[in-house]
Amino acid sequence: MRHSGSTMNHSEWKWLTTALGLVLVIGFLLVPGFGESTDEYSNFEYAANNLRAYVGESNFLGPSYAELHGPFHIELAYVVSKIAQRLPFGWTPVDGRHAANFATFVVAVGAIYALCRRLFGIPVSALTAGLFATQPLLFGQAFINQKDIPFMAYFTLAVVIGLRSVDGLTWRQPNDIADSPKGRGRENAKDSTPDSTRVIRIILEVLILGLVCLGLASLLNIIFLPIARDLLAQAYLGSAWSPIQAIFGRLATDAYKTPLTAYQAKLDLVYAWAKIPLFAFWFYTAAWIARRSFPLRWKSLVSKLPGGLLMLVAAGFVLGLADSIRVAAPLAGVLVASYLLIRWGRRAWLPLVVYIAIALVTTYLSWPWLWRSPVSGYLEAIRVMSHFPSHKVLFGGAVLSSSSIPWVYVPRLIGIQTTEVVVPLFLLGAGLGLLQIIRRQPGRLDLCLMFAWLLAPVLLVILLHSSLYGNLRQMFFVLPPMFVLSGVGLELILGLLRTRAMRLGAATLALAPGLAGIVALHPYEDSYYNAWVGWTSGAYGRYQVDPWCTSYKQAMEYINVHAPADAAVLVRGPFVSAADFARPDLKMHPDFQPVPNPDYALLCQVDVLGDGFQGDLPVVYRVTRGRAVLAVVRGTQ
Repeated sequence: MRHSGSTMNHSEWKWLTTALGLVLVIGFLLVPGFGESTDEYSNFEYAANNLRAYVGESNFLGPSYAELHGPFHIELAYVVSKIAQRLPFGWTPVDGRHAANFATFVVAVGAIYALCRRLFGIPVSALTAGLFATQPLLFGQAFINQKDIPFMAYFTLAVVIGLRSVDGLTWRQPNDIADSPKGRGRENAKDSTPDSTRVIRIILEVLILGLVCLGLASLLNIIFLPIARDLLAQAYLGSAWSPIQAIFGRLATDAYKTPLTAYQAKLDLVYAWAKIPLFAFWFYTAAWIARRSFPLRWKSLVSKLPGGLLMLVAAGFVLGLADSIRVAAPLAGVLVASYLLIRWGRRAWLPLVVYIAIALVTTYLSWPWLWRSPVSGYLEAIRVMSHFPSHKVLFGGAVLSSSSIPWVYVPRLIGIQTTEVVVPLFLLGAGLGLLQIIRRQPGRLDLCLMFAWLLAPVLLVILLHSSLYGNLRQMFFVLPPMFVLSGVGLELILGLLRTRAMRLGAATLALAPGLAGIVALHPYEDSYYNAWVGWTSGAYGRYQVDPWCTSYKQAMEYINVHAPADAAVLVRGPFVSAADFARPDLKMHPDFQPVPNPDYALLCQVDVLGDGFQGDLPVVYRVTRGRAVLAVVRGTQ
């Protein structure tokens, strides 16, 4: 096992980026085959609303949106989907969103490889990352899951960059400057290259000033904006203070035929632009502080900053983005902070404050929901996530409420939704890892972090009886450390094999089940179950398959071919997941607005909800994988 903190050389970076690029290309080729997930449309409507907030329109933001958690990735995917429509790929907006989701999965694969390289050599790291990448469950969800896969990717990347930044931090001793030939005297020491401690102090000063500016902006949101809106309403009604009424009369000459809401929207836009000078003041003051402290040119200063410090800033930034996806992200910060404190002791407090401050600022800026009330808004998001509404869950052949799932829910799903080799490799690797920790062997600190990353969330879910549904997806972010620990077992096995052919055969055996599952189930890889429960066919009726109804795309393709002109189609469940793929002339109706005597009826989640919907219509088509029925089409023809 390697020492932690090992780095990759240029040639290794080159082949790694080539391999990840190839995976990305394969994913992009497969993008058009996937359907639209259950809450995809509503999520991206939310993204569009959040993007409007950046130009001053914030009146649409309300408590209901906190239930969707942070918006960062879905905002990014929304923009990508708009760009993708203009590219010569023939992609729909749905395809563009799925491409953005899959790109984050590729990032997760690369991050897991980087984690493994802290402990293992290239062959074991590559095989472990490949084992992760070929998990059918993760591969399928990588396209259709705009929340959990991106969160897993950003969480893992935040840990990787954070650990690497801690390894790269250096502190120059106070006498290093004073005892140098050119460093005697305070003035000469000032002119020398800034050390890590001084640079951290400067960054800390800048961040504190930035937090003050953000606090002032929040105060303006709470105090100034409501007052300005009240004054606008009074002026619109003609009852404002005479100077304000006079100004309004000059600016709004057509007020009698323009609604008040139009003026309120203009006020929000002006207010948003008026906050820009506040941030300009922040950056100008930051530049002034830095120039006063370091009489160097900016390019020279940046070139002389320690790499670990720059990576610490990057780690805080990525952590903030992860927090703007799901509020479980602070766990990544706890892992990095623990590593920092163990490595550097008392000297860790300054970089730790910088790391946390950058994460907080990033979360605030990337999550408009927090702009009005950062603390209470964030606590509300945590409350909603902790007490999420109940959903129906099919587990072990029984339909349960998501708020009353048994403690074995997560462990069992990990065991049956990963390929057959993963759990045995993990158990072997976990045992070996514990021995290495007990024997205080190199890499033990990294192994301790992997155990904490995996076990802490799982134990919290079990002890707090958290509400989980949709199978394993909400716990995806605990899988990376599980695969890293599996790499410990792989390292032992490959070390026992003496010839290259034997090692190649072992690698093939490890990857084959996942590749076979991807090919057999495409584009429903997320419905994967392994041989321990009889694959997807054996799991049907006992565990949920296609919980997000992406099979509606294939069902609509059947209806598009066989339905007569202007046929009425009634959709149970996620209406948009079917309507987005409907022929233009079809009359689509959601189940909460039923139409009498529909020509067709669509049903998904038949393993949980049954197939009795519109039972007077005969079944004309089923979307299946093996014996598992993913969707049913009932119709007159």
